[in-house]
Amino acid sequence: MILHRIIRLVFVFGAGIAPIWSALFCRFISRLAVKQVIPLSGSQQLPMLTQTWIAGVADGSFPLLPIALFISGLVFAAGLYYVFSQRLSPQAAASALVVVCCIGYALALMAVCSTTLALVMPFLKMAPA
Repeated sequence: MILHRIIRLVFVFGAGIAPIWSALFCRFISRLAVKQVIPLSGSQQLPMLTQTWIAGVADGSFPLLPIALFISGLVFAAGLYYVFSQRLSPQAAASALVVVCCIGYALALMAVCSTTLALVMPFLKMAPA
């Protein structure tokens, strides 16, 4: 029983840290892109996603890290509740913990994918409308 709880705590820790790490990685990529990649695109007007996500994260006007800290806090709180809950059956607690961990990992993956998409947007040739 103790081993199961330790394994669940490791999963909660990983799911809680993932949004913070992805936000720090996105901020690093954004700062690098503003300095080196976006000037190579040659476009005067950046797409809205690039302007909001890349430039906003790089200069601090888009609060990605505080949002990631808030999400990590929610994932930690919900995960610890499900790990130490005496009200739920073990099967229900395990199922809820899987959902919470999947949400934490999915949000971290969405942040990295959004950064990648915003980074390549200036280089895509859009068809005229």
